[in-house]
Amino acid sequence: MRLSNTAPVHGTTTNPGWSFDVRLAVWLVALDVTLVLIYLVLGYMVVIGRLGEIPHLLNVGRDWSLGEMIGYAKWIFLIAAMIVSYRRAPNFIFLALALLFIVTLADDTLQLHETHNRWTTRSGLIERSDLALREVGYFATVGLAVAVPLLIGWFRADPPLRRKVAPLLLLFGAIAFCGIGVDFIHASLPDRSVGSGLAGAVEDGGEMIFLSLMFSYAIATFWRPRPGSPSS
Repeated sequence: MRLSNTAPVHGTTTNPGWSFDVRLAVWLVALDVTLVLIYLVLGYMVVIGRLGEIPHLLNVGRDWSLGEMIGYAKWIFLIAAMIVSYRRAPNFIFLALALLFIVTLADDTLQLHETHNRWTTRSGLIERSDLALREVGYFATVGLAVAVPLLIGWFRADPPLRRKVAPLLLLFGAIAFCGIGVDFIHASLPDRSVGSGLAGAVEDGGEMIFLSLMFSYAIATFWRPRPGSPSS
């Protein structure tokens, strides 16, 4: 459905505040679901003893697996889209979003989260068993570092630009819920159990799907914006 007066982009749904490449989203989400289903089948084979372990490339819960590497590419594109948007229209919110995506990509590729947990355990600052405290401490610190620029950018942006940015933030919030909230449940379950596998599929699969939706939204809204839009 198109609610603006300009000609629609093929395969894209839009309204006056946002646009979304549905065809791209369908293909990307289908790929995500396929990778998660393969992971679940292989995980079940491990549980019943038919397979020693899930191959690293097909284990969506492992860094630098196929699903993760596709995700890295999406984050790099999102960073590029925000930089391009800033060059078109110098709004601070684009730089703040680029910082958010850079920090997220760094956490994924460099294992900052896991490194922090190992360091706090070895240093004796936090007991090994106190997982919640380690998690809260890390994400509170990182969250504050990215939240301040985001708030500044948000209040400096005009209402039309806020409407365009809001879906990105909502989808990122969904990714954070999967990566933090569901991860708490996943970490508490016995390793190599059915429950652990299902929780891992929800955690990593949810992150992959919401990231695909972010990517599809950014393609239509920020990478190829309509003439006269705040990002053009």
